[in-house]
Amino acid sequence: MIMIGMRLYARQFLLGKLGPDDILIILASLVSIGELATVPKMYECGIGRHIMELTPQQHECTRKWAWISQVLYFLSLSLAKGSMVALYLRLASNKTHIRFLYGVGAVILSHGIAATLVACFICEPISVIWKPEFPKGCLDMMSFNYFNGAFHVTTDILLALLPIPIVKKLQTNNRRKIGLIIAFGIGILTICASIARQVTTVIALRSRDFQWNWSAAELTTCLEINMSLICASIPSMRSLFKVYFGSSGLTNRRAYEHELDDRYTQGSGARKVLNDFSNMEGTQRQTRTNTVTSRPGTMDSFSEVMYGAKDGVIQTTEFRVSYGDRASL
Repeated sequence: MIMIGMRLYARQFLLGKLGPDDILIILASLVSIGELATVPKMYECGIGRHIMELTPQQHECTRKWAWISQVLYFLSLSLAKGSMVALYLRLASNKTHIRFLYGVGAVILSHGIAATLVACFICEPISVIWKPEFPKGCLDMMSFNYFNGAFHVTTDILLALLPIPIVKKLQTNNRRKIGLIIAFGIGILTICASIARQVTTVIALRSRDFQWNWSAAELTTCLEINMSLICASIPSMRSLFKVYFGSSGLTNRRAYEHELDDRYTQGSGARKVLNDFSNMEGTQRQTRTNTVTSRPGTMDSFSEVMYGAKDGVIQTTEFRVSYGDRASL
């Protein structure tokens, strides 16, 4: 929750706006809080103890809370991954990248909704989950688990690799590009958590001593969700680090996020710059003008940096280029 709070602070108070990726991460965080709330309830009922030590009432109680935990797990994880896709969409300018990201986002969110609904109604009636006749009347839980495990590992790998071609298109220096790729690539750590959850869940479902083995499965479930939330928040906190720790000579609140702000991308982001620029009419501005000239008659450039009422920096650059035969130059 600390990481989420820092992310939202950076987005709302430093950049002055929340995006769809922030809304999705907020929803994912709220659902994850509900999932975490099931953990103490499970341990109160008897998770982590051998089945022979539990009463029938404790046996039912542990399975009820384990079921609720899994329903919330699927929903929270899909929202967290959807937040990552929404963040990539803010950066993408290439139409092919944008279409592909919309497709990936649709698949992830559709799977999340479907998996959540299947988990809600996996048995008929649902009370079979905590009754002695389990697993009669239920879907094949092992197949369901294997499918979802494979899906999550695959999407984790995909989300770790997707930023590479997108970041390459950003108008920034190579050092910042490498930094962004590393920040996004940290998400590959969730693969380890996904695999660990898959293994521990299979062990628990196959075991006759479910309550004893589910303790490890629940731990890895919480780990995977929280790793996804953290990894989805790290790239958006770059501006916060710049403001409070300084970077490239920027040591105050004007040290804002460049790579992750729409104003510094191409395509739809570039159009947004023009809209933001036009909305600043009537606002007092301070301007700083620099002129850089190469060989006389070859290229002149004009650069203007304006500080508006809202936090942030808007930079416009005009170039005048003349050319001719080499002999005339």
